Amino acid sequence: MIAVVGDVMLDILMDGNLKGVAPGEPMSQWMDGKLTTRLGGAGFVASALKKMGVNEVHLFGCIGLRRENGGADMFGREVSELCLDEGIINAFYASGSTSAKLYTINNGHQVMRFDNNKDKVNYDARVYLSYMSSADAIIVVDMSEGFVAHKSFDLSHVTCPIFIDPRPENMDHYPQGEHVTMVCNERSALKCARASNVLGHEGVPQQLATLEAHSGGRAVITQGAAGAAWMEPSGTVRTTTSESAHVDEIASTVGAGNVFIARLAMEILDDMPFSVAVPSAEYTARQFVHAEEIYP
Repeated sequence: MIAVVGDVMLDILMDGNLKGVAPGEPMSQWMDGKLTTRLGGAGFVASALKKMGVNEVHLFGCIGLRRENGGADMFGREVSELCLDEGIINAFYASGSTSAKLYTINNGHQVMRFDNNKDKVNYDARVYLSYMSSADAIIVVDMSEGFVAHKSFDLSHVTCPIFIDPRPENMDHYPQGEHVTMVCNERSALKCARASNVLGHEGVPQQLATLEAHSGGRAVITQGAAGAAWMEPSGTVRTTTSESAHVDEIASTVGAGNVFIARLAMEILDDMPFSVAVPSAEYTARQFVHAEEIYP
């Protein structure tokens, strides 16, 4: 069983064709549009794991609460229904309001994103600890929405492999140990390395070394079309080179990092070395970028 914990949200995709200014109206005209929803944030990782063949996936996080009757708010109900449809076992704590992100997509390319950020969450993480004790691996998805920064968030006693998509402002909240792997893109790696203030932050080798020194475990930095980089125990930096994609060949880069960390966790659980696991994760993420589909 893989447990995904962190900031849960709803992605709303408005896909269509931008036809310029509408006649008689000072606004852009969106034609042939369709509106779809999918799980976002930690939910996207859980969804990716299911689509890649993981039988049991548990999702832990907070969704919004309707003030009038105590049930989940509109976005929270949609998140719960999507989890049910995809076979994701969830344990949501009702707090604040459910975050949603609206993506406008023109001819397959993202044009704009609107964020509806949730209120500050308030929950008791002890509710989740009994579930996490039986997990084979845990993936922490931190979107700076407040779940990981909460005072009750504590995975220090968990010994299974933990994979973290870190944020610089929450570096002190993450567990440490040889079982911890930090996975982030170059921009986040630079910010997290600066925030941890352990060794240095100039260049990928220094960033990898700093993240590993801070966590006590491993680190992987994704580099888009340049592939991904990781450090061997000997200190040697290894890279995997991605095939470059032309702009018109890219379906979407939204969620590629989530697909990467999901596949990496699966490969490590299968006892694959980093030299196999990282290229496999990069390849799966590249497939997603080209086709916006997740393959087993």
